[in-house]
Amino acid sequence: DDGYEAGAPRYWVFQANPNYYDINASLQELRDMTWLIKQQTNKIHLGDKVFIWESGKNAGVLAVGSVTSEPAVIDEIAAMAKYTCSNNLGAAKELRAQ
Repeated sequence: DDGYEAGAPRYWVFQANPNYYDINASLQELRDMTWLIKQQTNKIHLGDKVFIWESGKNAGVLAVGSVTSEPAVIDEIAAMAKYTCSNNLGAAKELRAQ
């Protein structure tokens, strides 16, 4: 038991590193995003709440949202590609939440 009431939303911090992804610009244009899920993979669910956190010198919460899909092995949303600052992100099908 992890202390959460069944069916109650959980709260998560999804981190954006400005060395890899321009979260500020993408938040201006995109309504939906996918996020790589590397931890707590079996605990993130549809309806959970997320805080979008930018790391680095201007660190802080930039947005609040909701998980709109169960985590699945999917591609990154194509519109996100232009904000990616690293060749290591985005292309491969990986476990993501939207």
